[in-house]
Amino acid sequence: MDWDDLRYFLKVAETGGLSAAGRFFRVNASTVGRHVEVLEEALGRRLFVRTQRGYGLTEAGEELLWLSRRMEAEFVGLQNAFSVHAEEPAGIVSVATTEPIAAGFLVPSCRLSAHGIPASRSKSPRGRRRSTSRAATPISRFES
Repeated sequence: MDWDDLRYFLKVAETGGLSAAGRFFRVNASTVGRHVEVLEEALGRRLFVRTQRGYGLTEAGEELLWLSRRMEAEFVGLQNAFSVHAEEPAGIVSVATTEPIAAGFLVPSCRLSAHGIPASRSKSPRGRRRSTSRAATPISRFES
């Protein structure tokens, strides 16, 4: 049994179909179907009842859904507990505003809230000199 097959199974169970699960994973429906088939073959049981309205769970599918959700929750807990950046915010914050609001409120507020955030910078779009009115700023650090 493969964790990836379980992830596909969970999404089909949640969405009720291969196409919706495929959109979530950004793969086509046949890829999702193959993962579900491989899982069914590995377990020796049918997990879904296939109808024109979508995919419904069999009794075995209901049981696997419950166990898989528990497993997924434990896995997410492990990721959070052992992640290097588990407690550090990260990402890009893009703000478009007028010069008076940026200069009078936004930049001073960012300086205050950036204390304790170890690694941030501001960057102007399209390579121009840094402008306080349009800056993309990683959350992890802010330089004035």
